Amino acid sequence: MQRFLLSAIATIAAVFGIRAIVHALASDPTKIRWVIEDMASGFNDTRTGRVLDGLSRDFLDETWGADREMVHAGLAHMFFEEKDEATKRFLYRLEIREDELSIDVDGTQASTNFIARFFEVHGAKETTAWTARMHADFVKTDDGWKVRRSQSKSLEGTRLH
Repeated sequence: MQRFLLSAIATIAAVFGIRAIVHALASDPTKIRWVIEDMASGFNDTRTGRVLDGLSRDFLDETWGADREMVHAGLAHMFFEEKDEATKRFLYRLEIREDELSIDVDGTQASTNFIARFFEVHGAKETTAWTARMHADFVKTDDGWKVRRSQSKSLEGTRLH
């Protein structure tokens, strides 16, 4: 039993060690893509913290004038209020396709452009609620890459409230 426990601990330590090495050796564009993916997953999983983790303390969305605190309040409201009546699950799903994501890095600054598709989900049926072209300026901080400024341009549908 003790050998099994030691073996399990060693395996877990190895997995975390390998993950840390992979993360440390990843390119800046890869790390930025991971931030965007984690923020999108956080939205889909209704995890406000995971979305906010990708924003710098001085974040500002220049299209809507929303700072980090306004994003926090808006997400909290959406996650609690926007529910499918039948399933009681969160009403929206965000999709960002990797082939529609461009990342340009210049030292400790980066610029990204991508298409964000928000779907309204009712059971197994999804319809497009809002599609927008997004631009985000990233800055490299001690805590990794963070979005400092963003802008959006509606392509289809209406912005989520």
